[in-house]
Amino acid sequence: MTFHLPYIAGLCLRALLVASCVGLILSLARVRSGAVRHAAWAAVLFTMLALPVFPDLSSLVPRSLQISVDLPEPLAAPATPVAPLPAFNDSATLAPTPRAAAPSTPATSHHFPFAPVAWSLYLLTAVALLLRDFAGWRAARRIYRTAAPISGIAPALYESTAVAAPLVVGIIRPRILVPPAWHAWTEIKRRAVFAHESAHIQRRDLFVAALARLNRCIFWFHPLSWWLEHKLASTAEQACDDAAARTLGEGRAYAELLLEIAE
Repeated sequence: MTFHLPYIAGLCLRALLVASCVGLILSLARVRSGAVRHAAWAAVLFTMLALPVFPDLSSLVPRSLQISVDLPEPLAAPATPVAPLPAFNDSATLAPTPRAAAPSTPATSHHFPFAPVAWSLYLLTAVALLLRDFAGWRAARRIYRTAAPISGIAPALYESTAVAAPLVVGIIRPRILVPPAWHAWTEIKRRAVFAHESAHIQRRDLFVAALARLNRCIFWFHPLSWWLEHKLASTAEQACDDAAARTLGEGRAYAELLLEIAE
């Protein structure tokens, strides 16, 4: 059994190379648009998820760094040498030929089972992260089902006592959830909140966020997967802020609303 460290190292190096190139391009081009930045990092996410199906990635790793751990194989005992028979002579007395002692078989050395331990650690961590995300999905699903619809404003607008700030829940049939305090909001604040959360729905940000969580569970050992999840979340918020500001046509007023909601 072989633990393919070159293959895993190739995955990590290629993902890091793609992310570095994208970051360098965004920096040199001085891209400020949240939508463009989010699309660029989403492309990195899709590439990282597709890397395991690529044929051969170990070529990225120098041969000097390619390491394999093989389980020991039993050693065959060498055959006992047979002494040649002496030539027959009538005048000579045959003397018994001393038999060579059979060499002792060396004991088989036991190596540390690196491959099984490494794969067990990987699977346990990945399953633990998946279970944590599943628990979060169940909690969000419970809030999704108990929310009350708000009629007369928007078909996807719901009120929930379980949220303190507006957010979107659901991937297939997303809903905008607002706290009960929305009744006291001004008209421009209601429009701003609806424009921001509607942008999340139109852009399919929740679907990308779910893929980012899955990528983090698969590549939990790679710091890029954790960084990419947070980067996609922040750029999605920036893109929705830009969309809401364009919808309202009042950038300064929208910025003040963001500060108010944050407080």
